[in-house]
Order: sequence, then C-alpha cells, then structure tokens
Amino acid sequence: MHIYKVSKMEQDFISSYFENISKMEINKESIDLAKRSILSVMPGLSKLREDLDNGFGVIKFESLPIGDAKEFSPPQNGIKPEDKSNFSELVLLGVTSALGLNPFSYQNEKNGALVHEIVPIMGMEKSISSNGIDSFDFHTDGAYLERHMRPHALSLLCLSNESNTPTNIVNLEQCLDKLNEKDIDLLSKRLFIHHAPETFSVKNGVCHSSVVDRVDGKYEVKGAMHNTKAINEEANESLLKLSSLTSKYKIESNWNAGDLVVFSNLRVLHGRGKISGKRWLQRCYSSFSHNAADVITLK
Repeated sequence: MHIYKVSKMEQDFISSYFENISKMEINKESIDLAKRSILSVMPGLSKLREDLDNGFGVIKFESLPIGDAKEFSPPQNGIKPEDKSNFSELVLLGVTSALGLNPFSYQNEKNGALVHEIVPIMGMEKSISSNGIDSFDFHTDGAYLERHMRPHALSLLCLSNESNTPTNIVNLEQCLDKLNEKDIDLLSKRLFIHHAPETFSVKNGVCHSSVVDRVDGKYEVKGAMHNTKAINEEANESLLKLSSLTSKYKIESNWNAGDLVVFSNLRVLHGRGKISGKRWLQRCYSSFSHNAADVITLK
C-alpha cells in the first residue's frame, strides 16, 4: 500500500482554497475545479495511478483537511447534514479525479448522490452493507454488474472514527499465488451467482458469472464472500479457499479524520469488522468508462 503523507504546506493550501469553493454545488465543473487545484499543489498525484493499475492497488493519503465536517456528528439517517458545506466532498472528489479517475454514481443507490455518507443508519443496524454495524466480509462493489458498469475504484474519506474500526483490504494476486491452477480455473468459470448489494434498488439484481477474470494479462476479481454462491460443490470449495486467504493476507487500514484511501475495485477486496461506536466515512465510486459526474440508472 502506497502511503502519501500530506505536508503542512499542502494542508494549508487545501484548507484555504477549498474553503472558498465549499459552497459550490457538486457537479462536473466543481469536480474539475477541485481536481485542478489539487494537482496544482500535489502535482505528482497523476503518477500514483500506476500503483492502482499495476502495484498493490491501494493508495492512502494521511491528514487531508476536512473543513467543517469536524463540527458535525455522523448523520444517523445517512443523509448529509443540511448546514454542512461541500468542503470534504470536494476534497474527496478532487483527489480521486486528480488520480485520473472519473467519479460517478448510480441513481438506484442513495438517490444518485456522487458522495455517500457511510454511517450506521438507525433501524438498519443488522444490514450486511455499508448501512449496518455488523461485520462486513470481503467484497467488491457492484460485483453483479458487467465490468464497464462496475466501479473501477473506490475512494473513502474518514470524517470521524471514534469506534476505531479499520477497513480491511486484501490484494487479489497475493491470494491467487496461494491457489493451485485448478482452483483459479474454477473461479474463472461462470459457476457463481452474484447478487446486487442491499443498498441498490434494482429489479434485475442477480447474475451468473465468474469470480476471477483475466483482463489484458492481469487477474481481476468480483464477488462478495457473504452472498456470492457457487452452483456446485467443486466451485464452492475453491471459493472457500479464496475466502480463507482473504482473511489470512488482509491489511488493516486504521482511520483518523482526514485519511483518504483510494483502491482498485478490480484488484482489491475490502471489508470491515463490527462497528461499536461513532464512525463516519464518505465514499465515491470512480470509473475509466463513465464520465465525471455521470449518474447511471440501472434496471
């Protein structure tokens, strides 16, 4: 995992500049403005994209400013506080875009918001999703979707983490190195059933597909260890082996306010343990296929 420690000079610039644009609406124009301002003070970011594509697949920024977010408590309804500015949202979107990724959203999830409030939602605590508090096993987001429709990367910005709950991440290739050729072959066949996440409101939320694919000479992954099902015992054994390896080779990414983690949704799986206190992250999806600020409607 590549760690980028944000300098005092970078913090001061971002704090000053983003305070001036924090009242802007979130759209293609404001995302581009945020991107250009981030690149002006952190010009090396565009080169870090290589790590997402060919390295470990995870970049962590430490100590980014979050503006007025620190004045608010995590919203128990999962909706951005009405009086909060877009300071942290534009930092999240600006850094993501500066890495060469295009932030987008689905109309079918959180009403198409480009930035999601990732908090335990009152009344949904038992949901096995970003809305709940129970342990959330390793998964990729949108696994049931075709590759060009799935998020190619995810960005998570920590606003508060009193619960001290880390995000667990694991690189696919580290796991595949421990599997035999037969297991990889089975995982690469259409022997698995994928389901839409609980947070998606869709009619066609099931598909038969593989868990592992080889694209341009590199392995990619899609699946959710808690609800991807194999259609025969042999395939299930291979899936269980992969699941066991994700736990063995996981890295715990602990959170402090202002930490931002960007990771490949094609090469990395993520999850977390049980949340036992206040925790507030913001998330955005990004893609190489969609345009910045696109809102996609799924069937």
